[in-house]
Amino acid sequence: MVDVGPGPIPRQGDALAKPLTDQSHLIVLVHGMWGDKRDFYYISKNLEKALGSAQIHISTVNEGQRTYDGIDVCGQRLAEEIQRLVKGNPQLSRLSLIGHSAGGLFARYAISLLYDACSGLMAGLQPSHFITLATPHLGCSSTAGVAQIPSLSLLAQASELLLPQSLRSKVHELAAWGVSVAAGR
Repeated sequence: MVDVGPGPIPRQGDALAKPLTDQSHLIVLVHGMWGDKRDFYYISKNLEKALGSAQIHISTVNEGQRTYDGIDVCGQRLAEEIQRLVKGNPQLSRLSLIGHSAGGLFARYAISLLYDACSGLMAGLQPSHFITLATPHLGCSSTAGVAQIPSLSLLAQASELLLPQSLRSKVHELAAWGVSVAAGR
């Protein structure tokens, strides 16, 4: 079962019901701003289906409004959550973190707290992977925010094929606004 905090999410289907044979690899999924455990539910199911042997945990310590507490506070809570998981699961030997958006920043901060330079371990485990998705590692500002979304023009082009006429004009307006903000107009 996929661990999503308090209580597992029941799953159906033979492909997802296979027993885990080796749970030595802990993969922690960290959502971004305003997120909760549901944000990673389908990704966790697909990871488990693909990997089978990993112990997948969706972080719950920074849900909803708690993401406003800052990267340092959220990162500290995440590090403590990981330490509790490691302490309660002595079979663990490897650790990977996957963070989305601000969750990538929380994970990066947690790594800085968990990493022991002498042993090369994180929370006593061998580091395996650190993956971030749409994480603003270089920051984000109100004027540069839209420039960090290069897909706006692609979305406008795709809207011709994918969206009904009533929504196309809104997408084109958004893309034009994004281009003007990025150009400093």
